[in-house]
Amino acid sequence: MILDGLLGLIEPFMLVSTRLGALITTLPIMGFEPAPKKFRAVLTIVLALGMTASLPGYVPPTSLTLGLLQEALFGATIGLTVRVILATVEMAGELISLQMGFGFNKTVDPLTKSESGPITRILSIITGVLFFATGTYQAVLRALGDSFGAFPPGASTFKPDFKALVLDAGSTMIISGARIALPLVILALIGQMCFGLMTKVAPEMNVWGLGFTFIIAFGFVGIIIFMPTFISESRDLLERSLGYISNMTLGER
Repeated sequence: MILDGLLGLIEPFMLVSTRLGALITTLPIMGFEPAPKKFRAVLTIVLALGMTASLPGYVPPTSLTLGLLQEALFGATIGLTVRVILATVEMAGELISLQMGFGFNKTVDPLTKSESGPITRILSIITGVLFFATGTYQAVLRALGDSFGAFPPGASTFKPDFKALVLDAGSTMIISGARIALPLVILALIGQMCFGLMTKVAPEMNVWGLGFTFIIAFGFVGIIIFMPTFISESRDLLERSLGYISNMTLGER
């Protein structure tokens, strides 16, 4: 009896762990390369055991292979939703870096395996801290657990609206990224205009060398001044990503 019950949990456990594993793999920070693979595997197994034991109901899928693919799509969609929203910070960082003169100073980010400027890395680290400090990661996992009520493991009723997701998340990324970068871009532009006027007033000065140094200094001062605004915008982005995930996992259209 006990053995039969345990064997009956293998299939739902496979489906649950596939949905959860796809989420953790695509979720920012937790799914990046520096996160140990063993840690991600153990985390997936432990969370999947708890979620499998608390399933509200289970209907075996007609095809286990298709069910696993469906679960992987579900989890990856949730993780990529958060990833697209948080790409806003990277876009804003690149705009700020370009105006501050860091357009050619790019290195490979060990987290994302992509080239990024120093300002982008600073803002990404701050956003990553907020991701954990505000409990967003807990809300994402909680939303995934709630999704098993609306979309049971192996169910074929999950059909993500990728068009709406791309349009909504894309427009949010562009607007919020511009709002984050705009104050510092304006500050850098004002500094460049001032040094341009100095070139006319005192052509013998090495305005190019001085301007490059001062623009960077102004940029870092501006980052410190506008840091509360950046944190507020980042929190708003995290809340929006949770809203998208809630609509997706609870079946709201």
